[in-house]
Amino acid sequence: MLIQPQFNSFTFIPNCNMEDYTTNRSESVDWRQELRNLREHIKQRVLSNHEALSVAEEIREHYLKLGVLPETDILNAHIHLCKTDEQSQTILASYMEYNIPYSTATFNILISVSGNFLTASGYYHKMLEYGVQPNTITLNSFISLCQSLGQAREIIRLMRKHRVQPGTPTYNALLTIAPGDKVRFELMQEMELNGIQPDLITYNTLISRATGFQQAIQHFSELKSNELVPTINTYVSLLKKAGSTEEINVVKELLAHSNIVANTAWQNLLEKKEWGE
Repeated sequence: MLIQPQFNSFTFIPNCNMEDYTTNRSESVDWRQELRNLREHIKQRVLSNHEALSVAEEIREHYLKLGVLPETDILNAHIHLCKTDEQSQTILASYMEYNIPYSTATFNILISVSGNFLTASGYYHKMLEYGVQPNTITLNSFISLCQSLGQAREIIRLMRKHRVQPGTPTYNALLTIAPGDKVRFELMQEMELNGIQPDLITYNTLISRATGFQQAIQHFSELKSNELVPTINTYVSLLKKAGSTEEINVVKELLAHSNIVANTAWQNLLEKKEWGE
């Protein structure tokens, strides 16, 4: 069940005077792009989360001084830099005076950084209250916060009332929290019955969650038979399941025939495995 908690409220349209601001489309696009570039810097570990938010505030002040009116895409790009709900609440408050309407993407980002199911439920109720339609990304963000498969199933049932259907990322999230190989097998059967195609993340998840090497190597074979291309992360996950010298050598040989370059994670793990750590 989605619980509606006491929650830091925010409103769509506070009273304010916008006469001093103009909307310059070109400059708005530039502002949004600069924020999106910061997110890429976070992903590439060029900037920390706090550093990116600090730069984003400087960018914000720059464009506001130019008289550029922030729009929904700009707000979304800004809160997408956040790592915690506290940070996102601070960003929302800083834009409150600009009459920015919240979109589905806004709430999806807020749910994804909420950190817990209860806070995410609060955002979801606000979303419906404002008449904003949830989508599959909303569903997937919720699933990632679920503590059990039963709880996740309930979310899927509730979302179907809003015509939101699960897709491959939804099942990937379900596979992550599924308890045991048998349940994961049943989920894969369910995907097939619903015409939902597994992807590389599906099989990487199955390999990483497998209870033993034989099960993991079977999933690797299924990945190849589906004409998916493994990455070094696939081989790292497979190596984690290898227990004996023979199993380690099997994974090493698979990687050697893949033309994929080993990374630090692979080298470090292989060294530990070969030393019996």
